Amino acid sequence: MREVQMLRNIKSGMFWTFLGTFTQTVLQVILLVVMSRILTPQDFGIANLSLAIIAFLSIFSLMGIGPAVIQKQDLTNIQIKIAFFLSITFGLIIVTVLYFGSNLISSFFNTNELQNVIKILTISVIIQSIIVVPESLLNRKLKFKYLATVQIFSYIGYFLFSIIFAMILGNYWAIVISYIMQNVIKFFFIIPKVQMDFKVPLVIRESRELLKFGIGISISRIFNQVALQGDNFVVGKMLGSTSLGNYSRAYQLISMPITIVNTAMDKVMFPILSKEQTNDKLLKQFFIKMLTINVIISLCIIAFLLNLTDIFVLIVLGNQWDTAIIAIKILSLSILFRGGYKISDTILKSKGKVYVHANLQFFYATSVITFTVIGSRWGIQGVSWGVFLSILLNFIIVTSVCMKYLKVKINSLFKGNLKLISLFLFCELLFIITKSKIVFVNSSITSEFLLFIAVFGGFFYYCYWILIKNIKEINIIKVGDK
Repeated sequence: MREVQMLRNIKSGMFWTFLGTFTQTVLQVILLVVMSRILTPQDFGIANLSLAIIAFLSIFSLMGIGPAVIQKQDLTNIQIKIAFFLSITFGLIIVTVLYFGSNLISSFFNTNELQNVIKILTISVIIQSIIVVPESLLNRKLKFKYLATVQIFSYIGYFLFSIIFAMILGNYWAIVISYIMQNVIKFFFIIPKVQMDFKVPLVIRESRELLKFGIGISISRIFNQVALQGDNFVVGKMLGSTSLGNYSRAYQLISMPITIVNTAMDKVMFPILSKEQTNDKLLKQFFIKMLTINVIISLCIIAFLLNLTDIFVLIVLGNQWDTAIIAIKILSLSILFRGGYKISDTILKSKGKVYVHANLQFFYATSVITFTVIGSRWGIQGVSWGVFLSILLNFIIVTSVCMKYLKVKINSLFKGNLKLISLFLFCELLFIITKSKIVFVNSSITSEFLLFIAVFGGFFYYCYWILIKNIKEINIIKVGDK
């Protein structure tokens, strides 16, 4: 009975979370098409830099409280009250730092516009501090359907506000205001759903238990944000806001497809696997199967981005974004490894190995900053190669550590995946050779797309068949076996 219930939770959670993330991604693509024709690369650069700064410093306000609430096996009402109190307290501290430090931040990046933008964005930091515990409780209770609804409606609000304010204001403020409104919508969906007792007892022992895990998560997230946003900071500081606008659009495009899978997996599997954190056999089976699924999905996405980027950018972004094409092709190569290390991250967090994870994230952050600074000498293409190398190294190291904890042999990972990778490389080589030998008579865009389908059609069908097979095998994993 326990096995059946867990599988139901996984299926239901994956479906609703996937639906929410997929809907958001579709809206992101549409919004990207519209906004890229209204705003300039410089507008996107200013908005993305300010949001990256807020995302980084928000880690200190949240202090890993949310994941601690989800991961703790025996959570008491007192701990919930303390978690809420701590999240509000840390949030107010970070808001104060951001508000009064905005001038220093804008001076560091040589972007005067950042000062007022960061001050306004502190509103979103306060909102996130309030909703983090209620949202985590909904995750803990596996309320994935409701959370997916919140995700969809909040992003619909962001979508509509972005277009409206872009047409009215015509600058980066459209993105900033819409981001705040997205958080406001989430607030009004989540707070009424969870009853919170605001009387906070001062219990040091309970606080220490939450913070022990929470601080470990925070350290991991700090380094992870340095890794995720470090390239933006480097481009913004060394290449300027216009280059950052081009680079951030390229990174967003390659992130969208794999985010659908990664977000669904992390949001669903983390709370569920946390309940089975001592069941190494179960974790091992999921680890192997999810890595195979990641290889299948990633190779299909890479095939599209690597070969049809020119067409995609022209249709989606327009002519003014053609400098992002090479960056997209380079960054697309990292999709396979990015998805892979995310799976290992989820396993390590579910087992409570937050300080091991923090050490790994420190290395990842260091490599991103180092390689992107070196690569910035060659513009956004050099930065893209720096990010690719960092993600590759992080994948190798994090996956190796996860394999050690789960006692997974390396041949278990290569089994079946080598055939997929070999077939992909064969199709890619065939497409490149065929494309170079053919002179297109009619529309080069249509002809190139048809050639792509002709060469990769069999590969996509094979991937679909293997994907269905692995999903069915996940459904028969025995939860009770240890």
